[in-house]
Amino acid sequence: MNVGITDFESIIKAGYDNIAGIVVMQSGEKVYEGYFDGHTAEDTIHIVHP
Repeated sequence: MNVGITDFESIIKAGYDNIAGIVVMQSGEKVYEGYFDGHTAEDTIHIVHP
């Protein structure tokens, strides 16, 4: 796995217990999808968009 991604996931797990998942899109393509604390893509969660 990419070291940058591993570091990113470690930061999320250690300091952001309110994040269920993150999806990153670039030019219409999904480049990263990760879920935390036992959450999955099938979970229903509240989405906050600035």
